[in-house]
Amino acid sequence: MFERSFYTPELMTLVWILIFVSDWIMNYNGARLYYQNVKGIITYEDGDNLRPISMEEMRRPLWLLLRFISELTISSSGIWLLLSVCKLYSSDRYYEIVCGFFILLEACIHFRHLGNVALFSSFRKNSGIRGAISFPNYVMLKAASVDYLIFAVAFFFLFALNGINFALGGAISCLGASIFNGLHAIVSRLEMLGRIGRA
Repeated sequence: MFERSFYTPELMTLVWILIFVSDWIMNYNGARLYYQNVKGIITYEDGDNLRPISMEEMRRPLWLLLRFISELTISSSGIWLLLSVCKLYSSDRYYEIVCGFFILLEACIHFRHLGNVALFSSFRKNSGIRGAISFPNYVMLKAASVDYLIFAVAFFFLFALNGINFALGGAISCLGASIFNGLHAIVSRLEMLGRIGRA
């Protein structure tokens, strides 16, 4: 029963929608906690997240809602189309890889959100946390690159041990995200050093 359901593009798109909504709820909660409790102690050059919610968006919930709806619509339509094409024109193997590609990447993103929410929840009044620190953007990108790489290796080992194509999809997407963020971190650091050199 589950196996038949798994190979239904409509159901897997619904799974994506649920995961995406969960992602956004955690992203919003992390941003809310950051602006309420953390910003005076820790400052991130380009937000607390790779897809940050700005203070302006927090103040204008309609804008934030429109951003959420547009991202959900575009991503869900794209995933449904891709899975439908895989189902019609390729083997189950490619379908499984594509499902793992987007679902397991979101698993890593959820892990990062949970870490932020847990950390930011500690920054309450009388928490005992003192001081102030500012993180340049490349540090956040480098940390994200390492997180994605850890998940990519774990998913690849799962594939190597059991031949699970779903895990291979997750390994590919997390490795791609790791490389992207790693390269972006290098560029961001070079830009920062250039600004320091000109100052």
